[in-house]
Amino acid sequence: MFSKQYLEMCKAAKDDIEYFRMHGQFQIGKIITPKPIFEPDDYFHHESMEEGETKTVKEAKDFALIIATDSSSYPYDECYWIPTMDQIKTSLVNLVWSIGDTSKIKNPEDMFLRYMGSRGKSWNPKRKEWVAKA
Repeated sequence: MFSKQYLEMCKAAKDDIEYFRMHGQFQIGKIITPKPIFEPDDYFHHESMEEGETKTVKEAKDFALIIATDSSSYPYDECYWIPTMDQIKTSLVNLVWSIGDTSKIKNPEDMFLRYMGSRGKSWNPKRKEWVAKA
């Protein structure tokens, strides 16, 4: 479903991706009550999985374990959320962040490249990391 490169991009931008779900907790006047980043039906990757493999969250138990729909368990803090294109779009709306017209974007990788580009970062595929644009 997702390209190997997209998984690498998500892993390298873990903090940026988690902010999609955490931003609402940092608004002025709100009490911060951390919520698990992962929600049921989210896709995730863990290093013990095959390269390019993802699984679907059945349940996130506090901040300890992720139970996949195949009943496998993974340590929460070692998992990477792999958002779908719709999840990225929803997150951008919630962040009130515009990346322009996205009607022609057909996959989450291109959507995420556009978002990170709007934050002044570009993807270096050789080093598998986000770098600041010069």
